[in-house]
Amino acid sequence: AFCLSAGLGIAHHPLTVFGFPAYGLFILMVWFDKEIRNWRLETGKVRLNLQSLIASLKQVMLHNWRTLLKMVGFALLGLSVWLYFPIRSPMAPGFGPTTMNTLNGFLDHVLARGLSENLPYFSLADQSDRARVFFSLLRLQYSLPVIFLALFGLLYPFISPKVSPLHPFTRSPITLYALTFLGTYAFVISLRAQDIMAYLIGPFLLVGLFAGLGLLWLLQLVGTRMNADERGFFSSRPAIALLLILTFIFGPIWQVAQNIPDISLRDYNEGQAVIDAVANWETTQESGAVLLSDWERMTPLWYAQFVDGNWPETAVVTPKLVAAGTENPWLTDIFENLPAGPVYLTNYRPGAIAGTEFRLRPSGSFYQVVEPGDISLPPTLTPVTATSTSLSTGVADAIEIVGYELPETAVSAGDFVPLTLAMRAPAVTSDFYVPVLYVGEMRFEFTTDSHLITPNWWAGELIVERFDFALPHDLANGRYPLRLNFKNLSQNQEFPLDLLLGELVVTAQDNPVDTDQLLANFRQRVGLVGATARANDRRATAPWTPENMITASPGDTVNVTFQWESLAKAEESYTIFVHLIDAANVPYVFLDYTPLGGSSPTHLWIPKWLPGQQFIDPYRLTIPPDLPPGTYFIEVGLYEMVSGRRLHISDSAGNLTGDRYILGAIQVE
Repeated sequence: AFCLSAGLGIAHHPLTVFGFPAYGLFILMVWFDKEIRNWRLETGKVRLNLQSLIASLKQVMLHNWRTLLKMVGFALLGLSVWLYFPIRSPMAPGFGPTTMNTLNGFLDHVLARGLSENLPYFSLADQSDRARVFFSLLRLQYSLPVIFLALFGLLYPFISPKVSPLHPFTRSPITLYALTFLGTYAFVISLRAQDIMAYLIGPFLLVGLFAGLGLLWLLQLVGTRMNADERGFFSSRPAIALLLILTFIFGPIWQVAQNIPDISLRDYNEGQAVIDAVANWETTQESGAVLLSDWERMTPLWYAQFVDGNWPETAVVTPKLVAAGTENPWLTDIFENLPAGPVYLTNYRPGAIAGTEFRLRPSGSFYQVVEPGDISLPPTLTPVTATSTSLSTGVADAIEIVGYELPETAVSAGDFVPLTLAMRAPAVTSDFYVPVLYVGEMRFEFTTDSHLITPNWWAGELIVERFDFALPHDLANGRYPLRLNFKNLSQNQEFPLDLLLGELVVTAQDNPVDTDQLLANFRQRVGLVGATARANDRRATAPWTPENMITASPGDTVNVTFQWESLAKAEESYTIFVHLIDAANVPYVFLDYTPLGGSSPTHLWIPKWLPGQQFIDPYRLTIPPDLPPGTYFIEVGLYEMVSGRRLHISDSAGNLTGDRYILGAIQVE
């Protein structure tokens, strides 16, 4: 049974392999203990020498060769599930690899080569930080009393001369659980991959098991202290024992009840939204198109195809998964399909058109790839005419607004509101322009990040882009007019358009999150609670002044630690960037990671960070050996993993103030 389940476990996920050393050691421990007892009974000797032990082991293996052969056979039976792949692969499956009927393609999957390439990503020098990451994740699962109870359950059998008489909870099984925990932890914590927190489910379950054992030992210990009679604590004090058990389990039950509204997916409809958008394609998009998609958005479409039997007609739209195979597979598919008809992407991916002059034009839920110079106004946009005018000269400036779309006008405080603008430059300009949106008294000055900068606009072409904005969580009920201006960043001058885009009807939150104490509020989704930097026995807390800056030398490591708080569920997976820059904003060190070194993405298929959760996120920033002496700065921020679009920072009044936070200065000597 063990070998069959082990084979099935490996076929399900290679992670189970890392528990095998613990199982092997456990079997050897039990066998060794048995051999020691037999040796003492037969010879009366206290010690068993190694040579005799090895000889005994060989004898046992030779004597039980049939059992060993059965074990191998049942393990292979469990692994036989893998045979489905080489059989199914050449049959043109709807999705998945088609090369698994080859030896190399088969081994790519069964050996998890893509996963093993990331091992070991973190070195021994990173292990203290990785332990902090693990503890941060552990605290999301268990309260401190439960964690201490788990430690008690693990250690008590080894430090107590008399352990609970309940059989078979002896030291050997606890050793098995502890070794399994350590083996899995060592693998997972050294891996850099999306959502390795999912791989920690096993260790987290073992912590819960240790906590249960800790309660068991604690009840036995309390019973002894209360002078329970020989019947035992459970028999002599059943009411007290039951009360203690109920007290222990009340905490987790209460925690589950509190978290159900946050973790419930009852109202989660992102997958259905993709299905509905494709089903209604003819009403919003051009027919005969190809929709290029990633795995995350293709999966609900496959579900609709293979479960519900719904798939769009080719004359309307053809969804297509973009698979790896070239340096930029998205661009390869764009060039292959664009001559035959319109091409759309399921989400904003500027990297897909990198190195070309294609434009990504928002179109409903998707983005259309268009040639440069397109002057057509999408039919979903409301036409307007507004031209920026210089305050100093009164002369019409370079940017015109010709259309907009505000699909949501009834919103709630804390919402991320979509806004699409259609813009035009009558002549080529070398200056940089950005829109400035006023929502009531709040001011949103957008940045050039993830937008086609105005010097790259063609004369007369229509540029259509999204400028979404987040409302403060504590915004009051009311109607908020939307007014649009433009700003010339090159001249640091704002041009009044006073273009009214309608108004938002805002519903306030009943219990808005407090953001006043945050160092930075990123898109009303993630808050930076605190940040510290440490180098050469000096520690600075952000934001530190020039007088308190830390010093470092080329080759030194600066340990930077952030404390994040989830303010609301994320719409995308965010990447955290930590950069060392100079006074001219030139970056010299890049640290761009999924939060907690890949351990805890904000979003992966579903939102992962729940409102109110806090995370400790350490980084090791190494000063380049050839970095010239001078004053440098540490900046931090977040951006969407797929689009690269940075999250804007809001101040306490809700105004947009940029897209990065400067911790402070570092003097490199």
